This record gives sequence, structure tokens and C-alpha cells, in this order.
Amino acid sequence: LAVAAQAGSSGIFGLGALANSAGFETLASSLGYQAPQAAGLTGVGAGIAGGLAGAAVVFLLLEYTGISEGLPAVVTIGLIAGGAFAGAVIGGNLVGASWATGTLMGAAIVVAIIVIALIIIFAIMGIGKSRTIVAEFSCLTWQPPTGGNNCEECNPQNEFDLPCSKYKCESYGQTCVFANEGTSEELCYDSNPNDVVSPIITPWEEQLDDGFEYVENTNGVEITMSDSEDGCLPEYTPVNLGLLTNEPAQCRVHHESTSSYDEMDEFFGDRSTYIYEHPEIVAMPTLVDLGVPGADPNRRGDFSRYVRCQDGNGNSNINEYVVNFCVSPAEDFEAPLINLFNPDPGYAGFETSNKSITFYTNEPAECRWSLEDIDYDSMDINTICEWDPESVTQFGWRCDTILDVPDNEEETINYYIRCADQPWIDWDPEYEDYDLERNINQEGIVYQLSRTTEELIIDYVSPSEGEIILAGDFPVPVEIEIHTSGGVNGNAACEFSFGGDNFLGFFDTGGTEHLQTFSNLYEEGLYNLEFRCTDLADNVAIESTNFIIEVDEEGPVIARVYDGSATLTVITNENAECAYSQNSCSFNFEETNLMSGNELTHTTSFEFGLPYYIKCKDTYENVGSCLSIVGGY
Repeated sequence: LAVAAQAGSSGIFGLGALANSAGFETLASSLGYQAPQAAGLTGVGAGIAGGLAGAAVVFLLLEYTGISEGLPAVVTIGLIAGGAFAGAVIGGNLVGASWATGTLMGAAIVVAIIVIALIIIFAIMGIGKSRTIVAEFSCLTWQPPTGGNNCEECNPQNEFDLPCSKYKCESYGQTCVFANEGTSEELCYDSNPNDVVSPIITPWEEQLDDGFEYVENTNGVEITMSDSEDGCLPEYTPVNLGLLTNEPAQCRVHHESTSSYDEMDEFFGDRSTYIYEHPEIVAMPTLVDLGVPGADPNRRGDFSRYVRCQDGNGNSNINEYVVNFCVSPAEDFEAPLINLFNPDPGYAGFETSNKSITFYTNEPAECRWSLEDIDYDSMDINTICEWDPESVTQFGWRCDTILDVPDNEEETINYYIRCADQPWIDWDPEYEDYDLERNINQEGIVYQLSRTTEELIIDYVSPSEGEIILAGDFPVPVEIEIHTSGGVNGNAACEFSFGGDNFLGFFDTGGTEHLQTFSNLYEEGLYNLEFRCTDLADNVAIESTNFIIEVDEEGPVIARVYDGSATLTVITNENAECAYSQNSCSFNFEETNLMSGNELTHTTSFEFGLPYYIKCKDTYENVGSCLSIVGGY
């Protein structure tokens, strides 16, 4: 600090004072410093050693203060470089190197002071310190705002405003109602503006699993286990429970008591909708998680879920509704069971090298698999399983893995899965002193994968490439049909697209024949269709076609008329049906004389001197121009 004070007497950072070698030496002497003579190190070697030492000191200071992880890389590198520079110059000066002049030494000390000062400032202000925050995002159903204060804003305020609708009205608030729909008096209004009472919560008896009971108390309900002497539930026991509200409500839950609905961070049962019935699946935590460690079989823990519900007007419970459980040690002597495989049955695609599967265990477990039924410890750790009690699903605890599909000719491949319970024993040091033994499957649980020996193909497409579809009017109905074969018995789910990645599923699909009817095509011209089919083994078949729509909106043209042996013959330019009247052109086909023939040639008897008014219509009911003929002229 004395050096810094002396140096600061002139210039920025005192570099003006320290630039004077004599001044520095005088100052150093006053502090009791004497430059030593070289002792075995060259000036260059001492500089390198000092630079490494300086960089190491700065690095250790950054680590010790805990600011290294959060600093930008350029700042960290700059600080370490500054330490290396100062260390190199000081090292050279210590051995009397000629290049370590007094001016350079002064600059090195200033740099060292600045680096240390910055580290201290950063540490005090928290700059560079980091912490890990786990953020969870849920994709839930959007809900309108509570209440109905804004319902009236949906109604048109003047003739230029867009009209309201049922969907638009209900989006303004939970209690907005759209009245008089379809009339000239449509109105959006608040159906319950005076509701100030919060929902009433009661237990849902029908939702609770068999073997469990609700015991109501003053602030909620306790759930007990029927076949337990004291009603306590063993660790990890999953329970399907439920609550009822007397009005549509949105419920939240928290693991600790809070003062308001807004402080509760989870939706009860992961449902954000306003409903009467509120189901939830919850698994009992471990006693260690509840702060009751040890090995005493008589130890117990209390586990509570604090619930509040809110109605559409924003009225929520002041007091929490508490769902309480008594938790006992898990008496676990059985190895884990697998409740469900997905997919099941399993198929491997044509020339596929791996296959992703999911399965669920009946308790938290660590699982491994092998192509041979070997001991659990000999298997590779190749499966990711959920251990947290709160991650339980209706099927159990989820495990995910990727199976290697061997490159051989076997059509059926067996995978052997073994699981061990209490997975935290191998991973959590807190359990190292416990005399616990894991329950492990003594035989592999078999998952079978069938390999497809043929690729999936689309072997029939209709309309065919370039086919012309004629119609007489819009919209034009077009039936699409494709057939698949190969893969998993030819069965597949097929999709279509008019271009791009916007694929939609066929209306009738899942087998080997796939049908889709378009009834709303309103334009003539070329249509391009792409098809994509996927089977259970994830084999994918791609095909395409195109067709042309032409609409005939004009009636037939009478191209030629002649008389032969008292027979009038009419030739049309397209297949048609012709009729005549001897009064005028204003006649209906159903009420007059039809001519013989329904293709290009049409005939009828012919009398000279009588007028014939002839009209023809095609298969699309288009009627052509009327032609007047009189025999003898």
C-alpha cells in the first residue's frame, strides 16, 4: 500500500512516479527491500517461473473467492495475464535480470495491486459469483383471467368494432357468459359479479384407492392405510387421492404452509383448469427427506400437502386445507418389479442399430440390461431411472434406455433387465454408515424385440401420377388411397401433406390400406401430395403423387345434325343426354321427349314441317344451348 501511495502521487495509477528507477529504489529501500543477487536462475528462467507463479496465485484467488465461474472469460484471462506479467517482472528482478528495470518493476507492482484490488472488489460486490437455480416449466392449459370485470369490453362499442363471439367473450374472464347467441342481441356479461365466497373443499371418496381411508379433522383430512396397525403408509407408497370443490375451481398445493394462494407454486394434480373434481397421485417421501434418519423400525414422520382453491372470481381459501400422512419405514424385502414396457410389443426397424424404450418400476430403482442374463453387478449402467418420490406416475417410476440392436440375422432379440431398489445407497454418502442391503432381481426380466426383415414401402397410390379428375362443379371430391407392405406386417399409420412439413393423418389408417377423402377442393389445377407412413418399428416409407382437377361448367355443344330415313340424328362433342320439344326452348328434361343414346350420338323420329327444339346436358348436368330445327329447309 505504501508503494501504491507513493506511486499515486503523480500520473494515472502512479506510473509517472514508478517510471523513475531511482525514485523506486529509494522507496523500496525505505521499506527495507534490497534486490538480491542472482542465485542459480537466469533472468529468463526466473521470469518464466515468476510468471507461472503469478498466474497461479491469481487463479487460486479467483477460485477461493468463488467468483471465477461467473466472470466473463475475457475478464478472467485478463486478470490471470496481469498476475503472470507482475510475477514475471518480480521474478526477474529478484535474480537481478538486466531486463527487469526499475520502471518495469514499478509497472508490475501497480498491475499486481490493480489485479488484487479488482478481485477484492468483485468478491465484495458479488460480481462473478454464481449459483445454480433449477427452473421448471409446465405446458398447461391457458385459462382466462379470474372474475368478469372486463366482460363488457367484448361487446361492440360502435358500428366499426368487430362483433363479439362465445369464444372471445369467455376469454375475457372466468365468469363471462355469452348470451342470446345467434340473435341481434348477443351480449357478453359477468354471470356472477357478487360472488365473494371461496370454494368449499371436501375429500373425494370415490377417487381414493382401495386399502386407504380419509379421516377428516378440523383443518383438512388425514389419509391412513387400512392394513397398517397405526395407519401409517410405508415410504414410497403411491396414493391416488382426490378433492372436491362445490364450484369450478383451480387448486394449488405446497409442501409447506404459506400465507396466500399466490405463494403456492404447484397446481394440484398438475391441472390448471377450473373443475369440480381434483385428482392427484402422490408417493410417500423417505423418512430421511422428512428429517427422521436412522434404522429404528418404529420411527415415524409426518408428511403434509397444503391446498388452497380459487374460483373464477378470484376468491381463494384463507385457511389451507391440509392433506396429512403418517409415514413409516418401508419394509422392503422384494426386488423391484417392472409394471409396464413401452412400446410393448417391441419392434426394431429394418437395418436399425438402436431402439429407445421406456419402462416403469413399482418402486424407485436403478436398472441395467444386457443381451445375456448375467449378474446385476456385471451389467453396464445403461439406464436412466427416476428416483424422486414426487416423480411417481400412475404406472410407477419411469426408466428410459436405448437398446443396442446387434447386427445379426436373428429376428427375435431378448434383453435381460435387472433392477436394484434403494438406488441412493450407492450414490448418497449419507447412507454409507447404514447397514442396508439392496434387493436385486436374481433373474433377468425379459424384454423381447422383433426385428423387421423388410423395409416398409408404399406400393399403391391413387390417384396415380398425373391423373386428371373431371368434375362439373366445385367443390370437387377426391378420394386418396394408398397401400403399404413390408415392415411390421405392412401395417402403418400414414399421413399426407400438400407440401412442406405440415403432415396430417389419414382419416382411415393403421392397417395396410389407407383412405382419405377431400371434399373441399375449390380450385382447378395441379395438386401435389406427399405421403409418409410409419410402423411400430419406426420404419418410414415416403411416396408422392400429383393430380389435376378440371371442372366442366359448360354444356354439350351440338356439333352436327342430319336426317336419315325419317330419323333425326344429333352428334355432340361430349357424352350427353338430349331432349327436344316442338313448342319452344323453355322445357325441362323431365317433362319432354328424350332422344335415344347417352354418349355422342342421339336419335329420334323426324317429321318434315315440324319444329324441333333440341337441348343436351352432360353427366355433370350442364345444359348446352338450344338448337331449333325445322324439317324441309
